[in-house]
Amino acid sequence: MIKHPDYRALQALDTVIRERGFERAAQKLCITQSAVSQRIKQLENLFGQPLLVRTILPQPTEQGQKLLALLQSSGITRRAMAW
Repeated sequence: MIKHPDYRALQALDTVIRERGFERAAQKLCITQSAVSQRIKQLENLFGQPLLVRTILPQPTEQGQKLLALLQSSGITRRAMAW
C-alpha cells in the first residue's frame, strides 16, 4: 500500500523554508515548534531521507528542493494553507 504525505506535513516543510525557521513557521501555523518538527520528521520517515539541513536558517536538501518544487508547481501548499 502506497502511503501519501499528510497535507499538514507538506505545509510545515514549505512554511519552515518560507519563514526561514521552525519558530516562525510554528507561529505562522499556530502550532508548537515541536509539532512543526514532528510533521517534518514524518515526511522524512515517509521518504526515507532528510528533507532539511537543520541549521540556524534551515535549508532544503536536494530531495527537499525537489519536493518543494513539486509542491509549488502543483499548488498543493497553497491549497493546504487555505484549510
